[in-house]
Amino acid sequence: MNRRAALRSELAGLVLAAGAGTRLRPLSDERPKPLCPVGFDPLLDGALTRVAEALGADAGLAVNLCHGATMVDAHLAAGPWDWVHRSFEPVALGTAGAVAPLRGWLDGRGLLIVNGDTWCPAGLHGFVAAWDGERIAVAVHGSPPLHGRSPIVASILPWNDARGVQPVPAGLWERFWRDRLTADVIEVAGVAGPFVDCATVADYLQANLGWLATGSSGIAAGSAVHPTATVTAGAVVIGSVIGAGATVAGRVDRCVVWPGAQIGPDEDLSDIVRTDSGRTFKADASASAPR
Repeated sequence: MNRRAALRSELAGLVLAAGAGTRLRPLSDERPKPLCPVGFDPLLDGALTRVAEALGADAGLAVNLCHGATMVDAHLAAGPWDWVHRSFEPVALGTAGAVAPLRGWLDGRGLLIVNGDTWCPAGLHGFVAAWDGERIAVAVHGSPPLHGRSPIVASILPWNDARGVQPVPAGLWERFWRDRLTADVIEVAGVAGPFVDCATVADYLQANLGWLATGSSGIAAGSAVHPTATVTAGAVVIGSVIGAGATVAGRVDRCVVWPGAQIGPDEDLSDIVRTDSGRTFKADASASAPR
């Protein structure tokens, strides 16, 4: 077994999906933030895919759940991620505390941890391969240094640290990273490429515009219309994402139309998110490509 394969075998994956998404309200009142779609798939699915690709097909994956747990659990159970381990938290335990209920499941493995509400399509293979197998490692968007407000792409928590986490609310920065930085015993790496922490409606729109800019499958003429969506004769779709089963009969420009949502023939909309409940959420008109 080569070094990279050996290191990967020592890791499981955790996608954090227990937060309340308060900054994204009222959009996150419609569905938990990790289930908000970027492109044609929920943020959660994108995060799981990135972790699975970095660790290999046989790696264990877990998702922690608290706010919106019923919806997140149902989503996982209904799709290709039904095998993923679910860790239910009666009270949200934060990015560090979430590790405690997983200690038995980990069984000596460390954790590759990513946030389930961040859009960042960059692969994690290089980050995992560069890990020394011993120290905590953190991948930040752009380049180091790491600080309390750094945009976090991923992190690795070795078993020796994971096994001591207590089931109380705590963050990784406060519990581990800050002190390790002071002692200079932490790996910090930079990750290039687009990155959006979907904190606000404007951020969420940016993530979808960024996804369009990647030129993913299904994108044509600057927009992406799901094969099951309907764009009626005379409708205009400019730089927008139209989800599965949605119907557009009016004009949309830089919009996200959720699966099953409807845009009427008299509507002329820009920089909005239309949900399947019929609600419309306006984003800051200055929203642009992701950083």
